[in-house]
Amino acid sequence: MRKIRSIFSTLPDPRAPNALHDLLDIIVIALATVLCGGQGATDMEVFASSKEKLLRQFLRLEHGLPSHDTFSRVFNALDPEAFEQAFRSFMAAFTEANGIKLTGVVAVDGKAVRGAYERGRSATPLHMVNVFATEARMALAACKAP
Repeated sequence: MRKIRSIFSTLPDPRAPNALHDLLDIIVIALATVLCGGQGATDMEVFASSKEKLLRQFLRLEHGLPSHDTFSRVFNALDPEAFEQAFRSFMAAFTEANGIKLTGVVAVDGKAVRGAYERGRSATPLHMVNVFATEARMALAACKAP
């Protein structure tokens, strides 16, 4: 937990100083939810409520569990570049701690995101490029195609 705290301590908290829930609590619950197959803010709230006893062993959760609205607001307000840097550091530490080797075949894939259009370009959908380490079964990067 100390390693996660040190990695995400550099992430600026975009919320007002009187925010109830600790940013680290929100991020740890979100990461655990995604690692267990969850996909969104509602899944994060359900995961937290189902694992509350376990989470309280290492998270502060002074003001109870965050709601799905809280997860959604926090992740919408975070600086994407700052979160990307912190998340990359987390993934590097995660792979090292779990002995995951990022060697072998790397798959690069492009996709058009259905229904996602940039303002003023309604005829051209958003295109994404994804990089995936096949042996580790881990996404290495995803970015908007030029």
